[in-house]
Amino acid sequence: MKYASENEIFFFDTMVHILILYTVLYVLFSIVVSTTSKKEFNQTIIDAIDGLNPKFFTKIGICTIVKPPPSPAILQNLENFYNSDPDTTQKDFNNVLISGGGAVLIALFVTVLIAYLIMRYSAEKNVNIRHILYSNLLLFATIGCIEMLFFFNVGNNYSPVLPSELEEIAYDDFKKIFP
Repeated sequence: MKYASENEIFFFDTMVHILILYTVLYVLFSIVVSTTSKKEFNQTIIDAIDGLNPKFFTKIGICTIVKPPPSPAILQNLENFYNSDPDTTQKDFNNVLISGGGAVLIALFVTVLIAYLIMRYSAEKNVNIRHILYSNLLLFATIGCIEMLFFFNVGNNYSPVLPSELEEIAYDDFKKIFP
């Protein structure tokens, strides 16, 4: 059995690299990022509401001094808003993202497997798959450590919405929900 040429090894190495990259990103997104993002988003909303200026509550009709009690309709609307089920459209969209990502992952794996089998049995060329896997895993581990350091030291400190903007955003959203 002959050894595969440099171009054939490069092609196969690239396919394995793409498969490993997609697998790592898919697993991180579906297990870590989606769960963490949801928790962080909910906590940001809670912190924003807790830190709102009393003028905000006066704007939406809730007196913060509670001399006249808040209107029962406003309190009922708030309770209904927080106790409502998640939006089914968004839930379905998120499920399609996860299942579609899994389908792409399976397709990539099957493609790499077919390419290996063709090279091995049809073209009768030897591909050192162990070397390719080890080099790609080492590359990903190194890049992953660098990215992790970057996100822990830079990415986590970024705030997409300034605290000064939260009151206006919350007020606009409340006006849409509770006219």
